[in-house]
Amino acid sequence: MKALLDAALRAARRAGEIVMDVYRSGDLDVHQKLDRSLLTRADLESDRAIAELLRPTGVPIHSEEAQAPWEERRLWERVWIVDPLDATSEFVSRTGEFSVNIGLVVAGVPVLGVVAAPALRELYFATAGQGAYRERDGVTERLPCMAAEGPVLIRSRQNGVAEAERFAARHGIERLLIASSAVKFGRLAEGAATVYPRYEESKEWDVAAGHAILAEVGGAVLEMTSGEPLRYNKPDIRNPHFIAAAPGVDLRAYLRAESE
Repeated sequence: MKALLDAALRAARRAGEIVMDVYRSGDLDVHQKLDRSLLTRADLESDRAIAELLRPTGVPIHSEEAQAPWEERRLWERVWIVDPLDATSEFVSRTGEFSVNIGLVVAGVPVLGVVAAPALRELYFATAGQGAYRERDGVTERLPCMAAEGPVLIRSRQNGVAEAERFAARHGIERLLIASSAVKFGRLAEGAATVYPRYEESKEWDVAAGHAILAEVGGAVLEMTSGEPLRYNKPDIRNPHFIAAAPGVDLRAYLRAESE
């Protein structure tokens, strides 16, 4: 597993460099996909670099920009699930809140994750049974590295704002933290936030890497309706609505309240 983590870290770091080169150049070459999401030169160049560095591992790759059909994926016990540029809209808006996500899934369960936020100079990574870590400005710390004082809800900057704030009001949560991309899972894993409800659409590559990091510190990502852990490499790559929580949070209590 160490060799796989090393490959994922190399790929995430190289992709981060490419993304930042495009970001600084201002030549983003923005297009709109059929689903109305954004695509930039950084998405494509990052994807190519990640594929080149992960291909020697022998594990097949399922990426947002190079999606494999279910007829192929159904045969894969192990698969890399990759988002070469998560929160492309934030990249285009130049907020700095975007990430590169690389997750390894085995039999539907995320077991390794790397989330790199190059503009923030942060990188989170974890392997099942080996701990979760954050690199920030060249310093590496084991997670969790802080403790939130009371409940703190984390939400996206642009998506699902009203739903998240209604959730906070229903549960009496007064403190809100805003972050875009899979960095939200890093904030949960490090202890800066305690709960993240997700009502808007997301895809497997948005969540798999962050889920692996959060699970390694004892957190969880559960489907809102079934209460089961989110799974990956499914026929439908869309995730159901879910709630993610930091370790020590009574996530079942939130789910019970949401179902009433």
